[in-house]
Amino acid sequence: NKNKDTKLFSVDYFLGASIFHYKDDLSYNTFFPSIVLAFRDKDLRSNSRQFLSMRYISVFREENTNTDQYPNYNILNLKYITSNSSVEKHLIIEIIIKQTDSIISDFLLENF
Repeated sequence: NKNKDTKLFSVDYFLGASIFHYKDDLSYNTFFPSIVLAFRDKDLRSNSRQFLSMRYISVFREENTNTDQYPNYNILNLKYITSNSSVEKHLIIEIIIKQTDSIISDFLLENF
């Protein structure tokens, strides 16, 4: 077992894409890859877990005359979670960065 001497327990990859219609003869494409890294103690009896999640979402709309109402945008979502199911304590820190053609905004969410 390669993971026997490391805290990295698992790595999950995901890749998705879709097409939707938002007006007559106009559609938008989404592309969303993600990766989740799971960490745990070397003591396998411990219920302590840590997760690092990274997700990117890209939305591209077909050419239209109303780009102010229907802009293209990208979202980068980073999330760190630490938990211990044997006690009632956990910590979630999430950073969300949204980018449109002219604006970059970010959010920081915390949950204890």
